[in-house]
Amino acid sequence: MSENKIQLRKVGIFSPQYEQPVTELVQEWFVPHGIEISPLEENAGRNEDLDLVLSFGGDGTVLAALSLFPQCPVLAVNFGNVGFLTAGDREELTDMLQSVLEGKYIISERSVLECVHPQGKDFAVNEVVVRGATRLIAVELNINEQHIRRVRGDGVIVGTATGSTAYLLAAGSPIVMPELR
Repeated sequence: MSENKIQLRKVGIFSPQYEQPVTELVQEWFVPHGIEISPLEENAGRNEDLDLVLSFGGDGTVLAALSLFPQCPVLAVNFGNVGFLTAGDREELTDMLQSVLEGKYIISERSVLECVHPQGKDFAVNEVVVRGATRLIAVELNINEQHIRRVRGDGVIVGTATGSTAYLLAAGSPIVMPELR
């Protein structure tokens, strides 16, 4: 975990159900401090000049935001059903925004998987699942650009500590503390 204050110039708002009142509230808090607000869309591609992404939704929204913006801190607020990965609930939003402005927060760093495939590359915070339709497949496994091994089978699950409570747990993997790498 790191306790660095981020110099905020541009904050993105990521929410599957665009909520105008929430955007207006965020603008009321940040714009007077010279911070630009940018609504984000899932299909708009990665925006590298963001200093922070505010994610409004459940864990699925958090995972999408972390995958789309892997190099950017994400403050996740639970507006959905499951909020295991969020910092707090909708009712705590103004307190969280105030804490961000005051630099009173801790950034929890998580491992991110980069999956390179024939159609391009994607990022994942939980896991990457590769499986063949009906026959064996071969997967090259590299960690930090170092070749580990070639895996053959009907599929493979590669996961992070954050993903250890998701599909990996159902597949028999142990739960791992999210801060471990």
